[in-house]
Amino acid sequence: MAETAGDRPGLFSVKAIPYVLIWSIWTLGNEVISQGANFSSEAAVTRVKVSLWAWLAMHRNKYCFSILLRSWDAVLGLG
Repeated sequence: MAETAGDRPGLFSVKAIPYVLIWSIWTLGNEVISQGANFSSEAAVTRVKVSLWAWLAMHRNKYCFSILLRSWDAVLGLG
């Protein structure tokens, strides 16, 4: 049987990355333009991770945020 994105959170995460990147860049750009916020690459990376985690949590409501902080590679299925 073929594995689907619903079977593994890492597979869903990998498939969602392009959408999360576009969303994060879009919202950060809006903040810079409309609110005069400063761009920070560290903040951008954090926003991508948090957004991806939120999307993953909505997809499979059984993970806690501390797992992301401790084992990011494992969540993505890279480690």
